Formats: sequence, C-alpha cells, structure tokens
Amino acid sequence: LKTVAHRQEGLADLVDAFSKHRAFLTTTEAGKAIQAQRQVAEFRAILYQALIEAVDARFAEQVREKLRDVVDGRADPYSSAEALVRSAVGEPQT
Repeated sequence: LKTVAHRQEGLADLVDAFSKHRAFLTTTEAGKAIQAQRQVAEFRAILYQALIEAVDARFAEQVREKLRDVVDGRADPYSSAEALVRSAVGEPQT
C-alpha cells in the first residue's frame, strides 16, 4: 500500500487493510494460531526479562564473579550460566 500522510493519500486503504488483517487474526484458525504464537512469544520475552532481573538482583555478586571468570578466560559462558541457574533454582552442581 502506498500512503502519503501529509497529503492524506492512501489512509483509508491503510485503515481498511488494518481492519481486514484484524478480522483475519480474530476469525480464522490461521489468524488465531498466529495470535497464539505472538502471545507465547510475548509471554516468554517478559518471563526471560523478569528472570534476568530477578537473578541480577538476588545473585548480584555471583553474577559479577561469573562474568569476571568469563571475561578473564577462566570459564566459558555456557557452563558459567548453567552453574548460576542451577544455584539459583537450588539444583546441585555437576
């Protein structure tokens, strides 16, 4: 769709396209599946951010130590993150 906002060209077509897309998302199985995928992705993004913030707040010193170890080459980021997660959720270290 071509629009030129300052000349108000194509705005009605744009609004119509938005309406049709909204109807597709809310009335078809494919649209509902897309909406569900978006909601799952949004939830997971919010959850990941909340978990990062909680770990940073609750385990600040351990996070700093793990980051120093990674930056200084004493540990790799994967095993360091895994060890911190295990510690945070109360699982034994392997």
